[in-house]
Amino acid sequence: AVSVPAAQQGTLPANSSAFKLGSAGELLNRVVGQTEAAARRTLEAEGYKVTTRTASRTGQARGTVVSATPQDAVLVDGATVILNISDGTSPAPAV
Repeated sequence: AVSVPAAQQGTLPANSSAFKLGSAGELLNRVVGQTEAAARRTLEAEGYKVTTRTASRTGQARGTVVSATPQDAVLVDGATVILNISDGTSPAPAV
């Protein structure tokens, strides 16, 4: 059993399936580098909603997920994940 300090008791529901502690970061890291379609399928299969933003000057191929972040601070079941999708442009040359 995990010992929780009295000051923190009640801040998260005990053993709540709504909080995927530890696995959320792995899931978000796993979709980085995938195509938008593949990342969307992965996240939606896990019960998340997906929204996208365009990322410019990433140097990544067009349609590639360059980062994934929760819309809110905590990723809970059914939450929205923001996928930043490369538009295929290269970074600006160094001056």
